[in-house]
Amino acid sequence: MTKNKKIIAAAVSVFIIAIVILGIFLMKPNKSSLAKLELENLVSSIRNSYKNSPGYWGLDTKYVINNGLARDAADGKIVNIYGKTTLAGYDFAATTLMPGSKTFDIIYEGLTKEECISLSSIELSDEQKLSLISVFIKSGDIVSEFGWGEENKLPISVNIAKRFCKNNNDILWRFE
Repeated sequence: MTKNKKIIAAAVSVFIIAIVILGIFLMKPNKSSLAKLELENLVSSIRNSYKNSPGYWGLDTKYVINNGLARDAADGKIVNIYGKTTLAGYDFAATTLMPGSKTFDIIYEGLTKEECISLSSIELSDEQKLSLISVFIKSGDIVSEFGWGEENKLPISVNIAKRFCKNNNDILWRFE
């Protein structure tokens, strides 16, 4: 092989490797897409677990972990895609749901401003959106509620999320 052919072959090889690396980088889903799938899978798993029950009696984080409903659960905690704690139950304390409970909450704790903006403004699937009652953003002592007929309306846009998300946020989604 001549020197020019070797140079061309090397250049083509480098170009192909660069294209492959770029393709892998572009196909890698972002964390908010993964968080959306994670949230939707958790909600679906909870619903499937309670499909023959009149409500969500007994649902809490421990129930989710003990019944294998969360993908990443270890040491008594559910860890989300951001490496933060996820809870299930009622309200920000994620208390155990009592008999007759027709709704349940999923809470992502300790989110940065960027994570809060990204997560609170995700577009849920139609199935999940139909059962979503409200979303709460808690920043410090301030809790803001978003609902379909509320003053703060669902779905939450990125611009609206930027107004409500500060440092160290918790997001609660309430589903029926």
